[in-house]
Amino acid sequence: MVPSAIVGLVEFPRTRVGKVDRSALPICDFRAAAYTATDLSALLPVECQLIQAVADCLRLDPSTIRLDATFYQIGGNSLTAIQLASRCQNLKLNLTVADFDRQSTIRQLAHRATRATEVLAPSISSAAAGEGPGSLTPAQLQLFECELINPQLVAIPVIFKIRRPYPLDKWLAAVNQIVQRHSMLRARFSRDPSTDIVSYSIGSTAAEHYRLEYHQVATMEDMNVVLIESFQRLDFWDGHLSEFQVFDLNGTQYFFHCTHHLSNDYLASAIISEEVEYLLLDRPLPPVTTPFQVWAAHLYRLAQQIDPRSISLPTGIPLLTTSLPTDVTPDSQLNHGHVLQLTLSGQETRRLLFDVCERLQASQLELILASVLETYVSVFRLGVLGLDFFTHGRQSLGPDLIDVTRTVGHFAHNFPLSITAPPELNMSTALRAVKQQLPDMLREGPKRALVKYLHNFQDPDLREKFKIQPQIAFSYLARLTAAGDNNEGSLFIEKPNLIESLRSLHRINEQPYALSITAQHAGDFLHLDIRHRYNQLPRYVAKKFLTKWRDTLLGYLQ
Repeated sequence: MVPSAIVGLVEFPRTRVGKVDRSALPICDFRAAAYTATDLSALLPVECQLIQAVADCLRLDPSTIRLDATFYQIGGNSLTAIQLASRCQNLKLNLTVADFDRQSTIRQLAHRATRATEVLAPSISSAAAGEGPGSLTPAQLQLFECELINPQLVAIPVIFKIRRPYPLDKWLAAVNQIVQRHSMLRARFSRDPSTDIVSYSIGSTAAEHYRLEYHQVATMEDMNVVLIESFQRLDFWDGHLSEFQVFDLNGTQYFFHCTHHLSNDYLASAIISEEVEYLLLDRPLPPVTTPFQVWAAHLYRLAQQIDPRSISLPTGIPLLTTSLPTDVTPDSQLNHGHVLQLTLSGQETRRLLFDVCERLQASQLELILASVLETYVSVFRLGVLGLDFFTHGRQSLGPDLIDVTRTVGHFAHNFPLSITAPPELNMSTALRAVKQQLPDMLREGPKRALVKYLHNFQDPDLREKFKIQPQIAFSYLARLTAAGDNNEGSLFIEKPNLIESLRSLHRINEQPYALSITAQHAGDFLHLDIRHRYNQLPRYVAKKFLTKWRDTLLGYLQ
């Protein structure tokens, strides 16, 4: 590791027992030592634009951003990389999320960027304007194919503690503007009885498509009762798809919003939360990117242009246990499972996801997947890890570049991937295996999901190949807000523990995986979540996996 600063001492100050007296060490201004103020007037115009965009995303002073530093070295992560890519597109800088790797400096990125990028310019139609009917995307079709027990309970709930209170009219104006701004928050779904095809239409006014309520409550229990009622009111057939609640608990405000998964995914929730915060703080909103309907139409065209045989499909995924059950009715005992959870401390989380990732030059996803690979081999003694990988789904597909980084909609989808473990498995070799094998699968996986649901298969053998179903599900949810609890510049503080009861309602719709693995970076903590079906994996096996997974992650701190 490279030190941020070096301070010279004649000798170390000592305590009475001979130990180093840390309180007597001279104070060093690490930020001043690490960064020399950047003279923006001496830079190229494209360098100034990029530095300003980075500063806006990370809430930094532009003069503190060095040209020879990478985006991740100055505090960037996967979520802010998506936001930065959106800003770059608005500035006509030809940079995508993939460009913000751990080796490219700000100067190199500026030189790589070119102005006047030819971006796909769809014709302005009723769909492009956010009105009229629309077809479901592959990600949305996946939800209907699952034949969920209660599809109304597939929703994305989030809750935040607010650093200072705001009046109800301020909340109402902010929420109304957000719902009017994003067309999928005004969607209504319908099914054609003659063809059984589901489509959606977009309403013109915001007020009738969401509910905002303000409550004064005395206890957390009172707030939880209202949250459950709010969660259960969502109705994508006849009612509204968005619920917003503001609570006043003894002078402290909490903001809750929940939207149905058909119109919204986890990253869309981050966009909604960020924009509501901006409006409360009277900050300008970034431009909306390509409408969801234009993206859906693009996918349908692309699906018919891709040859399914050109897509690399994972093979040889081992089974953990017997065939997955097909009976997922509410009364089926096979549908019941257990949930196990562990949480890393704030200090452990920060060191792991920032310090260790920087030291190993790995993304957070790569590091966590490497730990899953080590744990999997240790627990199950199998050399190939097969996962159904859940991702945000906003990758550019095909030759056309369509920016949906700030588009609210349901993009998240899943596809199978497999990672072969090296013979000598440790932290270094596991991470190397993930880095070598993951990029190709992340490139091919979205194409597979696209073709599976939108391509008209004529070859039955090829159709069967696209039905590969791993028995393990995996997802990594990055932190919703750019600032944690200790950042005074952040108005919203995420509090996922307050809505655990809603997550339990959601679990009735779990797809039939023997094991579901989730790592969620919420607030300042990393939450590890294991869900398993007790008729396929005993509880002690799932508990062993969770404990080993945590120990593996903590071992990376050594």
